[in-house]
Amino acid sequence: MAGHNLRREDFVVGWVSALPIELAAARKMLDEEYDYNYDDSTYTLGRMGEHNVVIACFPAGQLGISTGATAAADLRSKFPALEICLMVGIGGGVPSPENDVRLGDVVISKPEGTFGGVVQYDLGKTVSGGHQMRTGFLNAPPAAILKTVARFQSNHALGEDNMSTYLSQLDCTQFDRRKAGPDVLFQSSFRHRQGLTCAECPQDKTVSRPPRTGSTVAIHYGTIASGNQVMKDAITRDRLSSELGGVLCFEMEAAGLMNNMPCLVIRGISDYSDSHKNSSWQPYAAATAAACAKEILRLHPTNSGLKQRKEILDWIAPPEQEQRHSFVTGSRIQGTGRWLLEHSKYTEWRDDLTNSNVLWCYGMEGSGKTVLIQLLDHITHLPKPLVEAFNRLGGSECSLSATVLEKIVLEVMQASSQIYVLIDALDECVDSGRRKAIISFLEQAARSPHVRLLLTSRPHVQEIRSTFDRSYQILVRASEADIRAYVSQEISRARVTDIVDTSFVHRIMDTIIHQAEGMFLLSVLRTKTVLREPTAGDMEDSLNSLAKDLPEIFRETVSRIQQLPENQKRLGMMTLMLLSHVKRPIVVQELTDFLSVQLGQTTVRLRHRPLPRVVLECCMGLVSIEPTTETVRLSHYAVSEYLVENSNRLFADAEASISVLCLTYLLLDPFTKGPRTEEEEIDDLLEYCPFLSYAAARWGDHVRQCERSPIVLRLAVQFLSNQQATACSVQIMQYDRNYQEIYWTPKECYSANALHIASEFGLENLVLTLLAQNSFKLDATTTIGTTAITKAASSGHVSVVRALLQKGANPYLENWYGNALHCAAEAGHCNTIRELVSCGMDPNYRSAKGRLPVDCALDRDNAEAFETLIALGAKLDITNGEDRHVLIEAVHADCINIVDLILNRGWVDVNCCSDDGATAAHIAAAHDNTVILAKLIKAGANINAGTDTGLTPLDYALRYKRDGAARLLQAYGATSFMPRFRYPN
Repeated sequence: MAGHNLRREDFVVGWVSALPIELAAARKMLDEEYDYNYDDSTYTLGRMGEHNVVIACFPAGQLGISTGATAAADLRSKFPALEICLMVGIGGGVPSPENDVRLGDVVISKPEGTFGGVVQYDLGKTVSGGHQMRTGFLNAPPAAILKTVARFQSNHALGEDNMSTYLSQLDCTQFDRRKAGPDVLFQSSFRHRQGLTCAECPQDKTVSRPPRTGSTVAIHYGTIASGNQVMKDAITRDRLSSELGGVLCFEMEAAGLMNNMPCLVIRGISDYSDSHKNSSWQPYAAATAAACAKEILRLHPTNSGLKQRKEILDWIAPPEQEQRHSFVTGSRIQGTGRWLLEHSKYTEWRDDLTNSNVLWCYGMEGSGKTVLIQLLDHITHLPKPLVEAFNRLGGSECSLSATVLEKIVLEVMQASSQIYVLIDALDECVDSGRRKAIISFLEQAARSPHVRLLLTSRPHVQEIRSTFDRSYQILVRASEADIRAYVSQEISRARVTDIVDTSFVHRIMDTIIHQAEGMFLLSVLRTKTVLREPTAGDMEDSLNSLAKDLPEIFRETVSRIQQLPENQKRLGMMTLMLLSHVKRPIVVQELTDFLSVQLGQTTVRLRHRPLPRVVLECCMGLVSIEPTTETVRLSHYAVSEYLVENSNRLFADAEASISVLCLTYLLLDPFTKGPRTEEEEIDDLLEYCPFLSYAAARWGDHVRQCERSPIVLRLAVQFLSNQQATACSVQIMQYDRNYQEIYWTPKECYSANALHIASEFGLENLVLTLLAQNSFKLDATTTIGTTAITKAASSGHVSVVRALLQKGANPYLENWYGNALHCAAEAGHCNTIRELVSCGMDPNYRSAKGRLPVDCALDRDNAEAFETLIALGAKLDITNGEDRHVLIEAVHADCINIVDLILNRGWVDVNCCSDDGATAAHIAAAHDNTVILAKLIKAGANINAGTDTGLTPLDYALRYKRDGAARLLQAYGATSFMPRFRYPN
């Protein structure tokens, strides 16, 4: 259902309930309840109207102001983008001649006099006469929500609200008004006599009140009194109300929230704050409060910037990143990891920068490094450069260069008085060049005194040790206390106390702790192994033969999987095989669909898709499913390493097996009907056949690694010979890439032949076979003009490009973008560029649209491809039809990497200009690209150069209101041709 792609920052409304009955009423009011939680069931997430709402409920049995304060702090830290908060639940009413408060009515906190809507009545000091003077001040609700309350009050007075509709939907449930009983108010001087009800209380002690006319629910606005004790004395109630200038309601939690998270308090009246208490009115009162809160939210305007915020965050990093972090840290046991916070080196790093502001926490795999890392804070407002970059470059995939991203990160750091940067698992960045670049950037960032940098990795990452040689260093080893807490929790969850006695439980705990060797993962797997056994004797046998290290425990676990009954064994081993060789993460629906496939199958077998829990059971703890994204992963990076290292022994030929199943899948009946004509049909097909997205996009990647396998070759030829199936596969692949519709129309997909498809995936043997058979025209084009060599060049398959050229393919044939060289340059495939030029292609050839290969390199700011083209003879002095030089073109395209390359090589005059006299500095100022502008100034750009009309770069910055560029130019002494527009310092 909806909600899986939401981030914590997407929730802007907080809703706090103190009691389970209040939470139940709140959930009844949700228009949609999202089917996952961020924090181990602490929060309920859902939607009311246009608002994403997070509902927090107090722990069972814990009420009062301090609990409210804790709940507010936790809610604020977990969901940093909250704009408004509602405290919704039941309270005790204060009836008076001025306010006819009755059971089931609703009281809304509203600032009056010196109070902000809520007053803590038991906070103050005693003065003469024994009276208490209230001290301190509680915040009022946010002004925005008070404006909405005013609108609600007006609508309610006119009978224009939906509360009765919301409540009618609860008829015949526990929240039904008819189940509440009679509404009886006793005189203040009369105390309850005895019993759970007031059946023994004399009726002559009741207060006579006229029956209500019109709506049965009245809404009252004013002061709510909050304290640490339940108010259950009418005389005290009336006295305090008089002292406080008139109170409408007493409750126990709101005061704890108001100064931590200013909120609107909404209370349904379930009693009269006297001794005559019973619980029969609580459900209905909770419902009226929740219905009132929902109506207020319906009137409250949504945040217009929320949609773009989500788009930007999803652009720079998919939601899976945060949800993966939440999943990992969600497994942390409360109270564990305190040893790190109390470690002397940690506290020195946190508080004292005389030595270093870098802390390196290193440890062996499975020592618990990742679980120790907790997110400290969120950025509530997106940095301006990030928003601007999204507006220029935003799309389905992030197109930020590393340089631009570094600029944004540095700006965030500079704008914060103190910031903690946490980089986890640097050793898992296996590309040493990329890892060195990251560490180099972190070294630069750590030069700022207000930055605290915390890194985790395994011990072998020498770049960290050499770069941050003065850093604080802590060896991470699982502590005995943490392991004990974990094992104790797992024993409790396993519910084995009816199988083993207390002494054996202690023995399990002591044995696992003693043999932990500082590795938390080892303890986790050993605990699961022991507790999985069915009898006390089996548990004892397992405990006496615990594996010595991770490789051994993995080996033993896989061995147990292989000893399962045949069908369970197949599910377990196929899952491990796929997860250790997939080309991208997969979700559980894709996995179960894949597991239903068998060689020779021709139809979809829905009944053979296993349940997720069955798959997990067959994998015996080596696999986990993230609850938020439903992504299936190996339970630890060390598991992946083990399976990859032992792939040949465990899976025979994994790539061939996966290839065969992918090809078998793509030949199933639904796909041999060909591509679909409507987008809705494509979506339906992807929903019905979840593995189709992966199989269509990745089958060739698997086949490329095992092309010589006879069975793989046979199935690949069979698939490529089926025009309907291949056209359907091409359509799904292009559609999933979010390409323009011209790429996935049935006509275009049918026009892609076997040679096109084999060339795109780099299947050299298949291409050679097809070329030898002369089955297809070498230069056949799809409907948009794409040839086989263009496909191969775009994908960077050099050997296929070479084979096609040797056969006589024409690389100059163009599709809408350009020829093979243009496509290779745009994609940044340098070896392909070299191959094409070495075989005779002109690096200065203009496409039909007048574009050069270097222009294509600019499209993605690919400096390596740009440099390759220059080295192969591409000219820098060629200008386009508008007479703009390459440097100016690069600045126009915000190509930070290519500008940096041009300037460092000294290839062009930094002050070259376009036909109107504008220099690169003018363009950078107009774009507010301070990174490029700073590079130009450093390279000697004339910051006071004038255009044909005399305008300077500063004039451009002022004209287009580019604050950053204006400040930078003024800092270097730039002048303006138009003094009246001078930017203020």
